[in-house]
Amino acid sequence: MTGAGPLSFVLSFDETPVTFFLTERDKTLLMCIYSTMRRGVTPEANAVGTLILLLSLTLIPISVVFTLRDRTQKAQV
Repeated sequence: MTGAGPLSFVLSFDETPVTFFLTERDKTLLMCIYSTMRRGVTPEANAVGTLILLLSLTLIPISVVFTLRDRTQKAQV
């Protein structure tokens, strides 16, 4: 369970080249952020990064609560 964080971090960076090769003219959020980082860090990139981080930090405890609740219900049956 402790290796899931680093593994997901490495896999997310692996998807960046795949996104560049598979999308033709469509711009994904990753490509927009990467292109703005080339010119310098803008407040928009910081805001998007903060929103993604907050969303992730909010969803993790919610999923843990539901997982623990499901395990206790199965143990009672």
